[in-house]
This record gives sequence, structure tokens and C-alpha cells, in this order.
Amino acid sequence: EGSIWVAASANDGTGAGTVYRIDPDTAEIIAEIPVPTVPGWETGGGAMEVAGGDVWVAGGGADARLVRIDPMTNTVDLDIHVQGRFLGDVAVDEHGVWVSVFVGGGGGESIDLVRLDPVTGSEEARIRMESSYAREVLAVDGTIWLHERRTHGSVVGGSVLTRVDPDTGEVVASVRLPGQAWMVTEGDGFIWAPNYDVEEKNVLARLDPHSNELTTLQAGNLEFQIAVGEGGIWGVARRGPDLFGERSGIVRYEPVAGRVDASGPIEGSPIALTVAPGSIWVIHYTEGVTRIELRPA
Repeated sequence: EGSIWVAASANDGTGAGTVYRIDPDTAEIIAEIPVPTVPGWETGGGAMEVAGGDVWVAGGGADARLVRIDPMTNTVDLDIHVQGRFLGDVAVDEHGVWVSVFVGGGGGESIDLVRLDPVTGSEEARIRMESSYAREVLAVDGTIWLHERRTHGSVVGGSVLTRVDPDTGEVVASVRLPGQAWMVTEGDGFIWAPNYDVEEKNVLARLDPHSNELTTLQAGNLEFQIAVGEGGIWGVARRGPDLFGERSGIVRYEPVAGRVDASGPIEGSPIALTVAPGSIWVIHYTEGVTRIELRPA
């Protein structure tokens, strides 16, 4: 809807917060929208979706709530309580609004993929998944995918992309990614995930959502958090040779050439980013938001 949308927690124990609407050209805050719930993830963004003229925010705080913001009025016009503990992510397609839901507790955690009516908020379908931990839901060209994670007790491990038939709710494909994906996103008709492989180092996994074919690309120093647009795959690069070295740059990976072809330093602690026409937007852990203007070389 012609804006950059950023959610910030109130940090008061309620799960509530504020959604900031930012003009991508002037970098001015044009609306501050109080919301009863915000995404609970500290890194990677996600749990917000702009689709069909609405902004959807999936709550990861004290309860499982999904809110809809009307960009015409900059107010919450629908507040849905979903059965479960908290929500992982939200995606919207022609079938409805899809949310990943953490349910259970006390050692009996599980994940449900739930489809809601976008007008009334009523629950239309609930699919029990195999994993006990999941994050992103992706609606790509008529397909629905869920990023599930293997767990070993309290340890979260490898990543699996699970495809669900949006009409029947049947799981029709399961594709294991190389190692742990920091996050997944969609763009240019594919699903993308940055990974770290002990032998191959930084890799970028690319999944065709229709054929279920997975391709692994050498990613150079693109390591952490990605967004697709403006000529390639943008992500956070690390400075040192150590996997846990400081992350201090933004780079663009060009998938046709198979290499990083643009880069620039950034201050702060980048934890998520998105792409707008002519600019990259980076959110930091505590230092606000940075706009990086893109200019021809």
C-alpha cells in the first residue's frame, strides 16, 4: 500500500505494541497505529502481510491473535482470537488467510496450520502438522508452504519446507533444506532460504514451489536475513571468517551470475530487511530503521 510497515513491541508484558507506517520516499512516520498484538520474533521479520488492501499482523505474544489494519483509516478493523498459544506467521491467498499456530504446552507442543475467512475471521480449516516448531507460511503462485523445524527436546534444528494442498489440507511434499535456514521468503516465483553448511559455508537454497525442486547456490558472504527485489537477493553479510562474527554489511546476490555484485556497510544491529523501489530498508534490534538508497554504479 505504498508504505513501509514496522511493528514494535510495547515491552509491557501484554503482547501489544505499535505498527509504524513510514513513507518510503521521505522516511517520515505518517501513522502510529496501536495494536493489541505484534509479532513475537526478535529476528527475521515475518508475521506481517500486506495483501488485498489490508495489513495483517500475527501475534506472538501473550495470546494467539490476528489483527487486520485498514490502510485507509490506519486503524485496526478486525481482531481475531485464534485457538492456540501464539501465532508464527501469516500469509494470504485466494483461499483465505493462513496462520501457523503453536498449540499445546507442558511438553506437548504441536503446530497447526489454520485457514481463516478474511472477512469474518472465522476458522475454515485446521491442519495438524508433524513438527512442534514452525515459522513462515508462504503463499506462492497458488501453493501453500510452511517452514517447519526439526526439534530435539528444546533444541531447534534443521529446516523442512512442507507443501500443503490449499483445497484439501493434505501434505503433498516435504523438502529438507541443507542445515538450518535462518528464515525463508518468496520472490520471483521461488522460495529462498539462506543456510550455513559446514562444508560449503554460506549457501542460498532456491525451491521451485510447483516442481518441488531444490537448488543450492554458493552465496558468498550473504549469510543472514534476506529480501528479494531490486535486481537480486539482498541480505546481511558478516565481517569476520567466524560463523558468529560481526554482521556489518548489506549485500546483493545476483542469482543469474551466481555471485554477490553489490555491497555496502551498515551500522547497528540488523535483524530484518525489506526492499522498496530504489531502496533497502533495514530494521535494527534497538537502533530503529535505516534506509539505504540504491543508485547506479
